[in-house]
Amino acid sequence: MKHLVLTPCSRRKRANIEPGLRASALKPDRLSQVAEAWASRLRRSGSKVVAEELYAGRGLVEARRAAEAVGGELRIVSAGLGLVNCREAVPAYSLTVAGGDPDSIAAKVHGAFSAELWWQALHVALGMPQGPLRDLIQGRDGLIILALPGTYLELIAGELAGLTSDLLARVRLVGPPREMVRRELASIWMPYDARFDGEGGPNPGTRGDFAQRAARHFAETVVRAAPDADSASHAEIVAQHLRPLALRAPIRREAGTDTELIDVIRELLPKAGGRSGETLRLLRRHAGRACEQGRFRRLFAAATAGRLVQ
Repeated sequence: MKHLVLTPCSRRKRANIEPGLRASALKPDRLSQVAEAWASRLRRSGSKVVAEELYAGRGLVEARRAAEAVGGELRIVSAGLGLVNCREAVPAYSLTVAGGDPDSIAAKVHGAFSAELWWQALHVALGMPQGPLRDLIQGRDGLIILALPGTYLELIAGELAGLTSDLLARVRLVGPPREMVRRELASIWMPYDARFDGEGGPNPGTRGDFAQRAARHFAETVVRAAPDADSASHAEIVAQHLRPLALRAPIRREAGTDTELIDVIRELLPKAGGRSGETLRLLRRHAGRACEQGRFRRLFAAATAGRLVQ
């Protein structure tokens, strides 16, 4: 069977971004015009990198392992590019539908805006007015595992809701909280919740990679146990795995000064293999330190470079 895993892109990129491929470089206009301008810039881009090498972070690693577990293909859901094959060469870019970001596309649109409306307008501009999902699912006979947090579900929710019942029956939605799932999609939602990260949870991590970690568990444990089960049966198996787990008690973490945290980071580097994401996990989980990601990136750079970057 030909299975498929969909995962979100990540904000962090491993390649230099062309100035013109930042949403902040676009002129404000109507939604359709902004989408056309963005698509035009994508087509003109000369510098490209393989998608799975472009995005940084643990989430993509977990999603890849989920795909490998079921012998499936991995695709990346991107607000800037659409639905991308992980082995496809794509331009490095910076665009998000989230507000408050310098490269938020929402700030460039006059009039009504939502993640779903942007997804539709983007694909019209890319020459795929019907969207990419239907054809992608029709071309496979296996499960479609959507490892998506709520923000990325918003992009494709309308397209999902428009699928025929036989196609939707092969989709499993892993990651978003139940309250962000439309009524039409409730039957395909797998009930992963905070217990997955509770005491004794099978694959601990950060909230930012929850969907992908849960999808890996779903692929390795649930699908392997019942490859031909329907969505209700799969949901019940998930519930059985979560039932014995207790919610983790809130953790009170001490922050500390920049100098103190740099010292702790340096102590953790060997155990983390020098990896930024693993170091942050150890800093929070094992060292009991509070550190938001923006601050951590600055301190990690200082710890590895030997100086503090203000």
